[in-house]
Amino acid sequence: MPAPDLLTLAADDALTPADLTEAVAVASAPDVPLGFPFATELSLEPLIAYWREREHDTNPGVARLARTVCEEVKLHAACRGNLHHIEQLDGIQDLIDMLMLAVFPPAAATAAIMGAIPPFQRRSFYYTTRFAEVMMGRDRTIKQPLNIDYATMELRMTQMAYLLILGREYGAEIPEAQSGLIFTVPDYSIGLYRHYGVNFDSSFVRVRVVGEKPELTPEQVQHLLHNRHRLELWYRLLPPERFALEGFNLLQLVDVTTQEILSELKYDLLERDVLQASDRLEQIQEKLRVLFARPALQLGIAAYD
Repeated sequence: MPAPDLLTLAADDALTPADLTEAVAVASAPDVPLGFPFATELSLEPLIAYWREREHDTNPGVARLARTVCEEVKLHAACRGNLHHIEQLDGIQDLIDMLMLAVFPPAAATAAIMGAIPPFQRRSFYYTTRFAEVMMGRDRTIKQPLNIDYATMELRMTQMAYLLILGREYGAEIPEAQSGLIFTVPDYSIGLYRHYGVNFDSSFVRVRVVGEKPELTPEQVQHLLHNRHRLELWYRLLPPERFALEGFNLLQLVDVTTQEILSELKYDLLERDVLQASDRLEQIQEKLRVLFARPALQLGIAAYD
C-alpha cells in the first residue's frame, strides 16, 4: 500500500503516530537547496504599525511621540511599502532615527551592540556604533564570523525562518529563546578575537503567504517541531516559495568572551597530560590572551611533586 500524502494526513482521525512516522520515512523529500530559500523584502511597515497602535497610549508622553512620528511618516512616501535596497532609506535618515526610537533606546546607544537587517540578510541599514565596530565590514555588510562558515549560517537562518512561519501561521508554540548562536569575531584593535552571543529578534518581521497556504495537521506541526534539523521534511510540508518574509530583524549581540573562554579552559585542563603537549599549551596560552585581552601574554608552567 503506498504511503499517504503528508499534506492530507490530518483528515484521518484513526492515523497513529507510528503511521505518521512511517509516512514521513517513505514519502520522497526534495533535496535541501543551498542558500536561504525564502523571498525577503525590507519593510518599515511593521514598525510604522507599532507607532500607530500607540497614538492613543495611556502614557501621554508615548502617545505624543507616536503622533509626531506618524505625522512625519505621512510626509515621506519613500519609507512606505517594500523597499528593494537599503540605500532607499539614505535620504530620510531623520525619519528613520525617529522610527527606530522604538527599538534603539538612546540611553543604550553607546553600549548596545545592535543592528537592523532585512529579514535574515547580510547587510545592516541601521546600527549602533558598537555594532559597526564589532560586526560591520565594507558596504554595510555583516562580517562572517570566524567559527561559522557561510553555508552553516544560511542553514541556521533557514531553520529560524521556518520556526517563525510555524509559529505565526500555524499557531505552534515556539519557545521565546535566544538563537543559540555564538559568533567569534576578530578584534583588530588588539589582534585577538571575542565571542558574542547572538539573538535574531523577529518581532518586526511579517510572514506573507504566497498563493495557497499549505495545510498542516496538529500532528504534522508537532512532528516538525520534533525534527527541527530535518530540513528536507520542512521543505516538503512547507515549500519555501509559498512564503515571503517582510520587515526587518534586530540583531543583538552580547559579549560572552569570559564565559566561553573559562568553559573552554575548564575542559582543556581536564584532559590528561594536556600540559605536556606543546601545541596544547599554545592553545591554552592563546585563550588566556583573549581572556585578559593581552596579546603578548606568555604562559609558563611549573610542575611540583
